[in-house]
Amino acid sequence: MRLFLLASFVLALVACGEVPETAADQSAQESAAASYKIAVVPKGTSHVFWKTVEAGAQKAGEDLGVEVTFKGPPGEQDRSRQIQLIQTLSQNHDAVAVAPLDSKALAKPVEQLVADGKPVLIFDSPLASDAGLSLVATDNKAGGRMAGEYLAKLINGKGKGVMLRFMAGSASTEAREAGFLEALKAFPEIEVISENQEGGGDRSSAQQKASTLLHRFGNEMTAVYTPNESTTGGMMLALREANKYEAGIVHVGFDSADDLIGSMKKR
Repeated sequence: MRLFLLASFVLALVACGEVPETAADQSAQESAAASYKIAVVPKGTSHVFWKTVEAGAQKAGEDLGVEVTFKGPPGEQDRSRQIQLIQTLSQNHDAVAVAPLDSKALAKPVEQLVADGKPVLIFDSPLASDAGLSLVATDNKAGGRMAGEYLAKLINGKGKGVMLRFMAGSASTEAREAGFLEALKAFPEIEVISENQEGGGDRSSAQQKASTLLHRFGNEMTAVYTPNESTTGGMMLALREANKYEAGIVHVGFDSADDLIGSMKKR
């Protein structure tokens, strides 16, 4: 997908020029494409997911002969830093690919780039904008529904569940959360006893919030859902610390990292 994303972006840039009429024109246009510089600005850089995105972007850049700069805020909560990076990198790059940390806060900065004639592609998480931007992303609401249906299956359609949200403004995870809650409406014997708490942009804050939820609801909850890597990792650590996996609590979470996959294999 990352190769397709970047390849499509380069083709769009080439299309901005005239259609080549001769082999020489074709060669000149290919040389121009090879000199393109594309900035990729993710939501963050610490999570394993973003490291795989960077690897894919850089590999696509090598394959296409395009210079790729991958730079984002360290954590997934620094909106102002992401905006600053977009504005700075756009000055010396031909195009920008952005995974918006906040669907609303990033709208005006991105729209300004479009108004200035800078090609912009949105990926991973949609933007609240009418600028007609292209989006490459997972169907996150469908993913959330799948998670809800699977959780319901694991607890035989009855019990008490908790959802630890990620962070307000993140459109991708908000869609996963909405899809999850939507799916559970089909199971009247499942009660969601907490769904308004946020884990935040890193595992440490997510673990703290998860521990608070377990302290409050741990003796009555049957299952828990987490919509991204930081909340899934933080909840996993809190459940282990409280010996709740051994107590039979079911945990369904999004995203993957070696320790998360290892935890699944152990179960």
